[in-house]
Amino acid sequence: MNFSLIFANFANWIEINFILSLFLFFIFIFFYSLFSFPGLLIFFIFSGYIFGIIWSYLICLFSFTLGCFCFFIISKYILSKLFKKYYEKYISKINDFLKNSTLQYLIIFRMIPGTPLMVQNILLSLLEISYFRFILSTSIGSSPIMLFSILIGYKLNNISSLNNISSKDIFTWDLYLILFALICIVLSTVFFKKKNIN
Repeated sequence: MNFSLIFANFANWIEINFILSLFLFFIFIFFYSLFSFPGLLIFFIFSGYIFGIIWSYLICLFSFTLGCFCFFIISKYILSKLFKKYYEKYISKINDFLKNSTLQYLIIFRMIPGTPLMVQNILLSLLEISYFRFILSTSIGSSPIMLFSILIGYKLNNISSLNNISSKDIFTWDLYLILFALICIVLSTVFFKKKNIN
């Protein structure tokens, strides 16, 4: 089976049906995030390879945030009903601790690599946070690693031959510089706002 030919035909179909492919990819990422399946970074990289930086970032950001938000609403309702006793006893203490700087901690929490998406969404659904803060913290906190993955896919697409590719061709200094700048911007915004609150 010639996988390169299959992939070339697939890429050609996406190019011809670009708007439809964006919509289908949006739906796919939405449901993938809704069920909090692992491996989202692979699809972020794939989107950068196929759709480029701007379209990939917009589609991934909105669909990912919307999927997590729907999970948040469903999980919040179910957990509060099933574990009402423990929910009221322990979660109230966490909420008291976070009440003055919820957004800052949520953004940092979303930026922590390696934490499974389902664990993140379940833990966040236990907190008394507004829908707006959940959406804002999810979109801001997930942006650095999402954009980093998309940039990797974009770089892969711009490498002429994938046969002799090495990590040095992908993880170049400019990629790390962009990621570092994004994290610095997010963290400086978080801590600056926290300082103003205090």
